[in-house]
Amino acid sequence: IYDNGAWDDFDYLAVHTAGVNRSPETDDSYWSFMRTLRAVREALRRYGDKPVYITEHYAATAPNMQITNNERISADDLAISVGLAVALDAKCIMYYVFNDFENRKLKNPNVNLDVLREHHFGLFHRDWMPKLTLWAYQTAARFFDPGEFLGDLNFSEPGARGLLFDKGPDGEFALLWSRKGGLRQQEAIID
Repeated sequence: IYDNGAWDDFDYLAVHTAGVNRSPETDDSYWSFMRTLRAVREALRRYGDKPVYITEHYAATAPNMQITNNERISADDLAISVGLAVALDAKCIMYYVFNDFENRKLKNPNVNLDVLREHHFGLFHRDWMPKLTLWAYQTAARFFDPGEFLGDLNFSEPGARGLLFDKGPDGEFALLWSRKGGLRQQEAIID
């Protein structure tokens, strides 16, 4: 876009940040949330700053599939990914889909299990029961809006991570987590 002279022809940069559920700070492929954020930051430094809008933000929870997480892990990772996006200075984070999709083609109609993981990206189940990711998203919105990134927190404990933010008149707060057990690296099911 820049090489063809179009960088100044748009006002906002919309980015789809991830495609596979992994720990958000994983940086090992172009589908990595962190690698995408770093690439966006580098492009903005190189070509000129623009407001960043993150599109299709999600935390898939399809049951019995290796390439998705359970609701607890997805909720944790959702909160961390929002913190990382705010650290990038994203202006808006758009959640992909409000509720899980209905699908006519089911693996097992008796248990209502979808064939496609894409149908399990919502903040609500199909029966409108909230997922843990809804509460994580709500909490992240409450803490990070408004929020200004102040910097990384460093710890002597291996795997301990943290980001410090300023919430204006409400003071500072920290997003803390531990990867002592390692990063989660899901892989697609091989048929």
